[in-house]
Amino acid sequence: MLKKDRTYHYDIDGVDTVVTDTLIMAKEFGLKHRNLLIKVRKVMDRQIERQADTSARLTDNNNDRTAESQAHLFVESKFLAENGEYRPKIILTEKAFHHVVSRILYAKGKYSYLV
Repeated sequence: MLKKDRTYHYDIDGVDTVVTDTLIMAKEFGLKHRNLLIKVRKVMDRQIERQADTSARLTDNNNDRTAESQAHLFVESKFLAENGEYRPKIILTEKAFHHVVSRILYAKGKYSYLV
């Protein structure tokens, strides 16, 4: 669960959503922001692939249903850096946060602590 002092509200498709972002996560986990962006983008790509696979399976099975698109888990954004330039950041919903954290912990061999 996301801690309240590390979250804020953000409008995603007209829904007020509690989110965090990669800047907050990098600070909390002691990671370099640019490295965290790489990890988060890998998780984003994997989620997109899964959603495409699910959609293809539903239509391949002659099912009239289409895969419901997931709520936006990740939102590309920017922040104003100290040097006055805009830099990328990614806003994450709670579900996206958990996907990323589990991936980071799994990569560090600490996945058993989540179970």
